[in-house]
Amino acid sequence: MANQPAGVYDHGAPVTQSPTHGGLTPTHGGLAPTHGANGLPAGGAGPTAYRYHIIEVYSVGSGNFCAYSEVEIAETIGGVDVTPSLAAISSNGHFGGLSTYQPGNLVDNNVDSIFHSVDITTVGGISRVTIDFGAGNAKIPKQLKISSRNDGNHNQAPVNFKLRCSHDNVAMVDVITVTGATWGTTTAVTNTYTS
Repeated sequence: MANQPAGVYDHGAPVTQSPTHGGLTPTHGGLAPTHGANGLPAGGAGPTAYRYHIIEVYSVGSGNFCAYSEVEIAETIGGVDVTPSLAAISSNGHFGGLSTYQPGNLVDNNVDSIFHSVDITTVGGISRVTIDFGAGNAKIPKQLKISSRNDGNHNQAPVNFKLRCSHDNVAMVDVITVTGATWGTTTAVTNTYTS
């Protein structure tokens, strides 16, 4: 082959010059690899399951405190909430250290209990809640639901935030990014986001 550099092979398949990439591209028997959303293989390999699901809030409607009442994660759009199967939930700080405002309130199916962060300016400008499904119990994050407070303090709900996921709670992948979320004005409102 005229385009084949001498002695360059990828898993036994010849490699050809790619004028569009300016480098070498494996031919894979004439089939080009394709990728879907988030760089995952398209056509059947499916999305990745993660042990850790991290909600990072960067800003709220007003002030420096983040507070919301519920979080649900589903492995399919419109699917069943898998947070009841979590092993642990933690945060980088909740208000006054009081159990009234602990992160576990986000998964108790009660919009009258809330998670209330510390002043986010004291923790690097990010309110972080980490949901740990435990070893061997990873979940695929296809849908995220967040509910605002049920007491009229909707202005403390997340406005700019991400759902980030990880296998080891160190290397993170951004799965859902939300900018400019809006909430109701008096009672709990549930917003749904999909990956």
